[in-house]
Amino acid sequence: MAALYPVPRASLPRAAVLHARLAALAAAAGVAAHLWMAVSGGWMTALSLAMASACTPCAYKMLRSPSLGAARMLVAMSLVMAVLHGALLLVAGPAVGHSHGADATAATTLPTAHAAAALAVMGADFAAALLTASWIRRRAAVR
Repeated sequence: MAALYPVPRASLPRAAVLHARLAALAAAAGVAAHLWMAVSGGWMTALSLAMASACTPCAYKMLRSPSLGAARMLVAMSLVMAVLHGALLLVAGPAVGHSHGADATAATTLPTAHAAAALAVMGADFAAALLTASWIRRRAAVR
């Protein structure tokens, strides 16, 4: 077990290391949600894979040996991705299931697989940003 999770160089308190690992796991959930979106096919596959690969290094760094630089980058990336997915949902949302002269309310109220995946990514990204920002605050209070 020690080989998988080495003690960080800064010798952080055990609770701070656990907190950083929880933030990394939230970021990993965002990566998994991006990979879930990648199976939808089309141009979303390339975009989802690019976003997942952009988030992976910071999440890995926070898991292995947390640092302030990786934490700041993880907060920024998570918030940007959450806002981007929210904007994509707002732009694409009203057009889904819209047809003139027909009852479109039933089609628009049912969540599509893409909308569910985008909401999962947003939730994971907000959780990662919150946990990582609170870890940064915790580090600042210790110093």
